[in-house]
Amino acid sequence: MKIRELASIIDGYVLDPNVEDRKVGSIHIDSRTLKKGQVFLAFKGKNFDGHDFLKEALKKKPSCLIVREGTILSTKIPIIYVKDPNQAFYSLAKFARNQFPGLVIAITGSCGKTSTKDYLYHILSQQYRVTKSEKNFNNKIGVSKTLLNIPQNTQILLLECGTNHPGEMKEIEAIVKPDIVLMTNIGTSHLGNFRSKRAILKEKMALVKPMEEGVLFVHGEDNYLCKLRSSRIEIFKTYNRKSLLNLKRIQCTFEKSIIDLEYQKIPYSLEVPIFSKGMIDNLLLAIECALFLNISMNQILASLTSLPVLENRLEKKRLSHHNLLISDCYNASYESVCSLLETIKPLSQHKAIILGDMKELGKWSRKLHRSIGKLVKNITNKELYLVGEETKEIQKLNKGSIWFSSNEELIMYLQNKVYKDTTFAVKGAHSMKLEEISSYLEKKYS
Repeated sequence: MKIRELASIIDGYVLDPNVEDRKVGSIHIDSRTLKKGQVFLAFKGKNFDGHDFLKEALKKKPSCLIVREGTILSTKIPIIYVKDPNQAFYSLAKFARNQFPGLVIAITGSCGKTSTKDYLYHILSQQYRVTKSEKNFNNKIGVSKTLLNIPQNTQILLLECGTNHPGEMKEIEAIVKPDIVLMTNIGTSHLGNFRSKRAILKEKMALVKPMEEGVLFVHGEDNYLCKLRSSRIEIFKTYNRKSLLNLKRIQCTFEKSIIDLEYQKIPYSLEVPIFSKGMIDNLLLAIECALFLNISMNQILASLTSLPVLENRLEKKRLSHHNLLISDCYNASYESVCSLLETIKPLSQHKAIILGDMKELGKWSRKLHRSIGKLVKNITNKELYLVGEETKEIQKLNKGSIWFSSNEELIMYLQNKVYKDTTFAVKGAHSMKLEEISSYLEKKYS
């Protein structure tokens, strides 16, 4: 793309007409990762302003800068001036989406988005050239970054789409314009920013409603998603007659799970290294979507033998002294905490349960933490360690549990204990950084 074309897309202008025919590279908003020949756009976030890093960006020798009108800068590098660099960034993302000839699949839901995306990527890669959003780049900025850096020859783009306040998903949809949507569930994540779970459903559906045609895959056991109807788009529901799969039995054990099903009246038995019903639900969504996109069942079976290990998402690690670590620190919704507790409850082995706060629950926080406290109370042969202010509600219902004000304080306590034949289960909100505790346990019992 030339500078003239770039300026036209973002309604910008250059002061030197002699540079308009120069070619530019891809768009980036982080001066730390900027490379020679790329374009640096001075994006303004909540805690930073890209204009403060222009000197650092210039050292990387970009092909062009995009800055706010009135910015004074002495450089020979071409500059495009715009009224609002942030709006320019989103306009470029929309342009990239409109130019992309492939299929765009969006994954949303209260929890399980990233694991569903990773499973779907793994399966679809058997046949297609697939690109997925990195990490959890699921907000408006994240999906825009992904769209502006789609590798050439990509056939399918997987975009994780998340929201934590009303109206955000509508803005994301205006950029993403998905062809297919996968919706994992409607839970309590970010409930404090919404009025109710019904309000969360409405927010998630903002990704689907503008679709004139397309396909929606949903978790058919979800109390809200199972009721969805549409005359415009096709809806497939797992665990439901409106499913591509006829599920016969799901048997979850702590080592593996067996899924018995029929597809096109042919029986199959799928063996997967997953030990959580919630993760099975995410996998089934991915499988249904893959089948719809003409991935054969034999290809799916082959892919299941090498499912990716999802870091800090029910990640199971064998430790010394016959100990086992279940690290599930990526995030913590009420539903995902319940799922973990139900998974470890039947274990006869001694359990050391480490729980951190669930966040963004607002006025429902006390009630939901107390509900977790009741579930933990019914688990036998355990020790319970708690971190964070909200977990004090869990402690009230569990005599003998120990509360800590910080991860460091808990780690100091664990230094004086030696465990054998114990399952450690670590779960908390992302901001609690309980992976610090998981890392400590790995090192101690390596």
